[in-house]
Amino acid sequence: MCLGVLAEVIEIGERDDVLKEGKVALSGVKRDIYLGLVPDVSVGDFVLIHAGVALKRLTTREATAIINQIDEMQTNFSQGESEPLSD
Repeated sequence: MCLGVLAEVIEIGERDDVLKEGKVALSGVKRDIYLGLVPDVSVGDFVLIHAGVALKRLTTREATAIINQIDEMQTNFSQGESEPLSD
């Protein structure tokens, strides 16, 4: 199982599409990543990353939905409304 993490593309390097690198912001932390699997990505786009590789470009609608769900979970957890994990 893989964990994909949502991040915003803040910089794209000048290399060709095969060696395309960039920088993303993830909860205020900047990381260098490989963008070769998402050649249509632009600065400001959101991507799912795993192990330093952008796997998928997300639409604004998809990214907003994920961000809203994470915010809701954080709010519920901080208010003690979290559900225990089930088997």
